[in-house]
Amino acid sequence: MGQHQTDILNQPAGNIAKIMEAAVVRRFAAGLTITRCDEPAMHLFLIETGSVNFSRTTPEGREVLLRRLSAGEAFRLGTLLDTPIGYIGTAETAERTEVYTWEHEWVCRCAGEHPTLAQKALRIALEYIRLYSVRHLALVSDSAKDRVSRTLLRLGVRIQPAGWSSLPVHRTRFRGCRLDTHPETHPSR
Repeated sequence: MGQHQTDILNQPAGNIAKIMEAAVVRRFAAGLTITRCDEPAMHLFLIETGSVNFSRTTPEGREVLLRRLSAGEAFRLGTLLDTPIGYIGTAETAERTEVYTWEHEWVCRCAGEHPTLAQKALRIALEYIRLYSVRHLALVSDSAKDRVSRTLLRLGVRIQPAGWSSLPVHRTRFRGCRLDTHPETHPSR
């Protein structure tokens, strides 16, 4: 998934410079909400450093972690639409995080001038749909034991260079939170 995300800025050098000049750099401490579910999509974000938990809350009030986004990944792609839609989930920093952000009006204008930007955003959105369909199939067809086993194996691959002690998970933060455990939703970097 990450490789598609970083491709969003795979533009000719002059275009990248123009895009990056228009960005505002924002820094967030761990545990801060960047955007909330259903707020109008008024900003596009690209993570420079850190990570962001993308989640939704069930009608019963339980938080469901949909995905953890990391450096190089873009989010809030609905900002590219002429008429903003509501954000699909809540984005909260998992650690100190720095993001580039662009306002809706500028993003729409830029996408009109550079159609490949919109095409790359569509590719990312379609990849999310593919991953969520794989996740859904796994939830209805795989045992919980199989899902947990695969997740632990993938997690080991992802954190191997840094070691287990660097794992940024806090028990109280995820207590009662349903975590997906399908391997395709936790790609290694």
